[in-house]
Amino acid sequence: MSTSPLFEPEDHKFNLWEYPMVAATPRECRAYVEDSIAELNRLFLFIILGTMVLVVIVAIILARESHKHFYQAMRELLEATPEEREESLRRRCPEVDVEVRKRENGGNEKEDGFWRLEKRRLATRLVELV
Repeated sequence: MSTSPLFEPEDHKFNLWEYPMVAATPRECRAYVEDSIAELNRLFLFIILGTMVLVVIVAIILARESHKHFYQAMRELLEATPEEREESLRRRCPEVDVEVRKRENGGNEKEDGFWRLEKRRLATRLVELV
């Protein structure tokens, strides 16, 4: 004798009320299906909106953290002496070192003007890196 429910039909009587769709009219079936679809739509909408809210919260947190580092770096640059600024730029942007050496080797007024423009370009690059 097997213990599978397939072979014991006398123990389980089919109850029509457990399966309402069997005795339902087509109109009732359609209403049931439409209600089910509406519930699924609400569920998916809730999931999508919840995901969007989480993404926005994470974006705000990341933006605040990156701004903290940016303002800290700018504060350090503003409070630093010119030598410390150059050292900081050398660490963050290795190509600055070449320009600094050119300037330190003696340059005329043209090179100093070039250096000012180069400093601006490198400062914008520093902002992008930070």
